[in-house]
Amino acid sequence: PIGQRPVIKTATPEKMRFIQKKYYIPNNCALIVAGDVDSASVHQLAEKYFGNWEEGKNPFEKDPPPMAKPLTQKKLVTVPAAVDVAQVEYRFHGPSIGIDNAATYAADVFLFITRQPQSRFQRKLVESGLAQGAGMGYYTQRYVGPIQVEAVCAPENIKKLQEALWEEIQAFDSPDYFTDEELETAKAILHVDHLYDSEETTDWAHTLSFWWSTTGLDYFRGYLDNLSKVTREDIQRYIRTYVKGKNYVLGITSNQQALNNLN
Repeated sequence: PIGQRPVIKTATPEKMRFIQKKYYIPNNCALIVAGDVDSASVHQLAEKYFGNWEEGKNPFEKDPPPMAKPLTQKKLVTVPAAVDVAQVEYRFHGPSIGIDNAATYAADVFLFITRQPQSRFQRKLVESGLAQGAGMGYYTQRYVGPIQVEAVCAPENIKKLQEALWEEIQAFDSPDYFTDEELETAKAILHVDHLYDSEETTDWAHTLSFWWSTTGLDYFRGYLDNLSKVTREDIQRYIRTYVKGKNYVLGITSNQQALNNLN
């Protein structure tokens, strides 16, 4: 998750200082203070301790972050492990902030639809007894947010689960895949979660810093309003643009015997 081992092993103090000087500069950061504080005092202290911190060149002008290259094929990755369960996960390239903001809101709403216990997704996979758990995720990012569809089952059901997950993915854009009530419930859950994040200053500081660094605060300020506008058609467009019929990586982890039965 933090890089490739051969690259990490080449790290030197010189490389670390280069990264520090290039990215850890005041014009590439935000100072967020939360709690029982006085704004004027915070400004005075910030000026006192950080006022002499020299700005640097914008690191992204010379070296803009590269967009992830599109997936060019469908790929299967199996990982044997000494476990008594099997995990099956499809991964897709999802929408990017600044390129398709509308799809990012649709992605959030749709994953909260699938998480509802009464949703078709949960009934087909978990309530049926096929999977021990199933879920969907989307990670909001400016440079290609990943989409995942995953489930866990007993090793002997690994093939059936893979086929069932694929069947659900193909049905995601069906007009009747979810009800109007499930759509509105998903929006309400997201709204409440958003409010909960602001109840405690520690959580709120983390929330603000995350959105500032990944999307910008303008996106964050309009988040709830844009969620409320998501329609069935928006979700269908999101699915057809980023999931259905698109290349993916299918990852499967289980014991070796279960993986042998996939062939």
